Amino acid sequence: MLIFSICAALSRPIQTRTSVWALLTLLLAFSEVRSTASAGIVYQTDFDSLDLGQTTSYPGSPGQGGWMQNGADGDAFGEIQDSIANGGRALHEHTASTLQTGLQTIDSRFVGPVSLANVGVVSLSIDFYGSSSDLSAVNSFSGAFYAVGGPHPGFQIIGFELVAGNGAPKSDTGLNIKLDAFDGLDNNGPIPLNVGQNLAWNEWHTASLSIDQRTDTWLSITVDGQTQSLLGYAPMRSFDGPDALRGQLIERLDAQISPDNLGGTSTNDDVYFDNIRLSTTVVPEPASTWILLGVGALALAGVRRRSLGNK
Repeated sequence: MLIFSICAALSRPIQTRTSVWALLTLLLAFSEVRSTASAGIVYQTDFDSLDLGQTTSYPGSPGQGGWMQNGADGDAFGEIQDSIANGGRALHEHTASTLQTGLQTIDSRFVGPVSLANVGVVSLSIDFYGSSSDLSAVNSFSGAFYAVGGPHPGFQIIGFELVAGNGAPKSDTGLNIKLDAFDGLDNNGPIPLNVGQNLAWNEWHTASLSIDQRTDTWLSITVDGQTQSLLGYAPMRSFDGPDALRGQLIERLDAQISPDNLGGTSTNDDVYFDNIRLSTTVVPEPASTWILLGVGALALAGVRRRSLGNK
């Protein structure tokens, strides 16, 4: 509508320099509005309005907001609960000492598909809490939260792992955030982090991380108020035959934890997630810039013709 208003204004005589500058100011204002990227929330929840209880397989239990069991063997389970939450209720993933290594507990929620074709920044903010039945054990603690999508064969768009132990007592290692990057060959390029390391067990922590989808780089991570730049590290890829491809859709959220018996010891491990916010920043189409240039050229041409006519 603003373009039509500008074109209507061009059909009227421009009497003074003030009118010319008013028109140019209008054009610049329109340009600024169009060039400003818009942010959209893909998914946000604090779980407080969801029903308590263990999650179930697809399509999930009514009242649990679409969260459903995507993997749970034996004594493992996922649930919406209120005994440990950063206010109200939270999502809980439990794995048991009775399970074999690698039997993941996963709860998922569909959130898309959300196209990343015109997306600049993808951001994830989340609260998390880790606990283990035996912090003196040296087996690995392995939790994770990811936004994943397509196309085939499936991609990790943004997310992180929570790790501990792995040969050392979990009480010594603390709880640590782990981010991976594509190094040109595979995703086995862990990003050296100086934030989110040796975190306290049995306490809530907050992490915010972001990637730039268009320029194909991690941007930053903030944990409990401390920020680290991640510029230059490429987000993870998925492999379709020999091709390492970057995901172009956000389709699902995955919260998970895995058992481990390193050193012959298994433990009951738990991870809790709360206050999730996943958002994207959409970059305007370049076509709008050319429209503005065209309208501006017409305006200046009209001013020039009227000026010559007055002479």
